[in-house]
Amino acid sequence: MRYPNPFKGDGIWLRGNLHTHTTVSDGDLEPEETAVRYREAGYDFLAITDHRRLTIVEDPPEGLLMIPGEEVNLGRSEAGSPFHLVALGIHREGSPETSPQDFVHEVSAEGGLIVLCHPYW
Repeated sequence: MRYPNPFKGDGIWLRGNLHTHTTVSDGDLEPEETAVRYREAGYDFLAITDHRRLTIVEDPPEGLLMIPGEEVNLGRSEAGSPFHLVALGIHREGSPETSPQDFVHEVSAEGGLIVLCHPYW
């Protein structure tokens, strides 16, 4: 069975990553080097979402839009597994004492976006 290529349609397609880590948490590259590598690979936008850290690249490569973000662990599901949220478009780090719902409200009130990452851990 052949599936149509969705990227052949009209429009402008951008390449990006909304969840990556650096050496600020458990990644392999420094934030600046991460940004450079993504731009060299043809990416248009990148969100560095280190664990419990808002990592800002002060001088990103030309042509790479940096979206501020953070990955937070704010509790456990009813089944007992931890759940991680990625907050995008934020301007300050979340508090570990904040409830998941309050965190969603805080980020939303500031115009940010919450994404549940790897929900089946």
